[in-house]
Amino acid sequence: MKILKNIIILLVNLFFIIEIQADEVDTIKINIPRFRIGIEFASNLFIQEINKPDRIRENRSYYYESNYDRNFYCGFVAQPDHYFCSSFGIKPEFAFGKSFALTTGIRYIFNKIKLSSDKDYFLWKVNEDGNKTNYVKIQNIQQQNYYIGIPLEFILYTNRKDLPVRHYFLGGVAFNILVASKNTVNFQNKNMQKYTTDVLNNIAKPNIIHGNIYIGCGFKCGKSKYPFGNVEFFIPISYSQIQENSLLKGGCSAGFGFQTSLKIPILKKYKLNYIVIDD
Repeated sequence: MKILKNIIILLVNLFFIIEIQADEVDTIKINIPRFRIGIEFASNLFIQEINKPDRIRENRSYYYESNYDRNFYCGFVAQPDHYFCSSFGIKPEFAFGKSFALTTGIRYIFNKIKLSSDKDYFLWKVNEDGNKTNYVKIQNIQQQNYYIGIPLEFILYTNRKDLPVRHYFLGGVAFNILVASKNTVNFQNKNMQKYTTDVLNNIAKPNIIHGNIYIGCGFKCGKSKYPFGNVEFFIPISYSQIQENSLLKGGCSAGFGFQTSLKIPILKKYKLNYIVIDD
């Protein structure tokens, strides 16, 4: 009986010790709006070789003007191995858990591709008739492409506390549709502008549809009850069907991206409430 009494006393003491320790642990009540609207700006660098149309002639010794020019100002056309893509978008966001958020919306995307001579001009074959081939002198050719994109992103916060600076990981997919594409050509002299249509008709638009997947990380700066900013870094992978005669040929490419955004809480009556143990 004495042993049983000692065991009961020990258990009672342990119970009170545990209760005292539990009382010493602080808890934080989190109460934040579930919905917010985001305004974003992003810039991406994609590693992909720009397509050089087969009508380009560069630094070929067999073509000279009637007045022989030993300096030969027809240069070489460098083939860039990358291009930049910029976007602006509006994305609503929904926090559906302590650490998870989902965001989607719409983006306006723009890129510009340019091929230039390293000298005064390069040559473009306009047409060929038997033994006669006609060329024009071009300083540069540009292609500007405009897309509307629909992204879907998942956000995972590494800390459940609503800290002033909060780290997170993100992953997303985007479906992009080409809405406009514009080609322009700058000739060596104005007399050649009559061949503008002949040149531009041989430069195709990129494929109308392309998709992106991306993963990255970011930092949320500010409390969730108020407007706050985000800074994100990610690795995008882009894919579209190959378009042989476009400057932006397509296929698969990867790169590096940077995005910044401002997020504003909306529909504040819908709250996300939970408790975090502050250990």
